[in-house]
Amino acid sequence: MQAAPPAAAGAEARKHVRNAAPYDSSADVYSYGILLWEIMHEQIPFAGLLGVQACFNAAELAARPPIRLPPDRVPFADIITSCWEHTPSKRVTMPEVLRLLRPLHSGGEDETSLLAQ
Repeated sequence: MQAAPPAAAGAEARKHVRNAAPYDSSADVYSYGILLWEIMHEQIPFAGLLGVQACFNAAELAARPPIRLPPDRVPFADIITSCWEHTPSKRVTMPEVLRLLRPLHSGGEDETSLLAQ
């Protein structure tokens, strides 16, 4: 992933914040997708980039960390990508995320549950 130079990214980030659409729950869904990526990969997303570079790349270039999940975690890939859809209105809602997660959990403390692992 090509990072924007810090100074250029900072200026662009300030412009983006000034021109940003009103905050709504789709921002929380995006954050949840990034958090789920971090948990499933056990890595820091956008590692090696400054915070402002990561923000610029995500917001302006639609950059996302690569998904390289081990086989037992592959079912989470679609949930992650549906949370961080670039167009906020196309992202899933949190109730939809819960609906997608339910089949991955057996509903109990069963060792076969993907969420219990």
